[in-house]
Amino acid sequence: MRTNRSRRTRKLWRNGAIGIVLLGTGLMTAMAVAEIGGGRSTPTPERALQSAIARQRVATAQPAATPAAPTPAAPSTTPGAPTTSPGGPPTGGDMDPKAKILAEVARLEAEMNNTIDHTEASKKAAYEAHDIIRMNYVTGKLSEMKNLKSTIQPVIDSIRDPSLSLFDMQAKLTIIREGVQQIRDASAAAEAAEGDTAAMAAGIDSINESPGGTNTANDPSEPPPAPTLDNTTGVDRPGEASPYQ
Repeated sequence: MRTNRSRRTRKLWRNGAIGIVLLGTGLMTAMAVAEIGGGRSTPTPERALQSAIARQRVATAQPAATPAAPTPAAPSTTPGAPTTSPGGPPTGGDMDPKAKILAEVARLEAEMNNTIDHTEASKKAAYEAHDIIRMNYVTGKLSEMKNLKSTIQPVIDSIRDPSLSLFDMQAKLTIIREGVQQIRDASAAAEAAEGDTAAMAAGIDSINESPGGTNTANDPSEPPPAPTLDNTTGVDRPGEASPYQ
């Protein structure tokens, strides 16, 4: 009787120990899953924009990190003196710093849209000129610009939140500037692209610069010059021919 009780007691202790171990393992697994899930959370708009800028810079053989921007000049401390926001028109010296940031963001947004529209017009012009090489290159750059715009726009929308602190607005403005600058660079590259029309014009110019204005010596479409009987020009006399004409 006593032996059966001791067996039951040992069995209960063993089952309790196994339960405690399983409970601890479950808790550790749940914590690990939560940690992994937190690491894969949706990135913020700023991080998404930074990743897009880095990818495009690496694709064009540039450093992934954007060069540090020059330190802006300190605003005037004279009461009522006009100050100039970076890249913007003069504003009143007593203008609210947040209002200045929002004014610059509005200017950058308009510039971004105008730059994309201008590149769209360049693509259309290349298409109408049947310049396939240039049109394909401009199309690629335009795709990069639109991809950047899709990541810049959420940051622009978020910076207009009135509950943001001045520090957060300045951080968002910095990344917006970098994104718009990348759009400027892509547009400049699209404008500088040379297509097949330019290549054909260069080839024609090189032919016209040859002696005589045109180079037909190696042109298979031109007939060869007519031979003459003169022994100094035309067809050479064979060596076994008579020295007398």
